Amino acid sequence: MPQSPVSARINICMTALRSPRLVGATSEDRGRQASTREATLLDLIRHQSSIGGIEAGARIARDLAPSIDLRGLKQSLDAMDQVPAAQRLGYVFDHLGLKKPAQQVEAWLEGRRTLLQPLELKLPIDETGPDVDRRWNIRYDARRLSWFEELA
Repeated sequence: MPQSPVSARINICMTALRSPRLVGATSEDRGRQASTREATLLDLIRHQSSIGGIEAGARIARDLAPSIDLRGLKQSLDAMDQVPAAQRLGYVFDHLGLKKPAQQVEAWLEGRRTLLQPLELKLPIDETGPDVDRRWNIRYDARRLSWFEELA
């Protein structure tokens, strides 16, 4: 006899806990560690097409910048080990004028092989742009990045 589906309810509450800076997920029984701000930011950049593009990720990066822990950023980069996401995040930090986080990402990338990556995912290859940022090995279209100026 097939089992009937089980219904469960989980409420997600984004709250800062004490050190380290964790984001909590709560259920009816107790709180659980879900992620750090730094890991969440990497995921948002990695899955940018699901959140409205790289611009949405950059806006969130700008908003989270004051609370980014550089040690936590390195730990998140180590845990995820996604060079293309790190390249994009470094580019975003750099173009937002966030020097320390950008330097942390650059230090993490040092010694790792970076391939030329488009800044924006889901764009046809001919629309990703002819411009290349050599520091991050990111291909972009400068005409599409005016929003960086308003964010910085």
